[in-house]
Formats: sequence, structure tokens, C-alpha cells
Amino acid sequence: MDDMTKEEIEEFQERLSKFHAGAPETLAYSTKQRLRLLANLMYDRAMEDWNNGAPIFRKIEQENAEVKDN
Repeated sequence: MDDMTKEEIEEFQERLSKFHAGAPETLAYSTKQRLRLLANLMYDRAMEDWNNGAPIFRKIEQENAEVKDN
């Protein structure tokens, strides 16, 4: 959210004000912010997997090979 313009911040605050006090602020994210959040989470998880020897990547490759064989 550091790269938001003044107008985007105002829109975010307006959306956030419509939720109850305990609601997570991610509910007020714009579509662009939500996509960025998801992309960052996916990237972080992929890098974590890669650094751990890529067991998830290997499993995906194995499952893809099984699908192609059927």
C-alpha cells in the first residue's frame, strides 16, 4: 500500500469505513491490491518451496505427467 496515490488512499479509507471495526483491512482492498497480494503470496510460497528442494514443484510435475498418461 506504500505505492498508493492520495486518491487511492482516500478510496481505500472510504471502503474500509463501511466495515465493522474488527474486519480485516484486506476486505477493503481494490481488485488491483488483492491481485498484488495474491501474487506476492504465491511468489513467496514458490520461493520457499524452491529453497526447500522444490517438493511441491516435483509433485506438480508428477501429477501433470499422470494426467498426460491418462
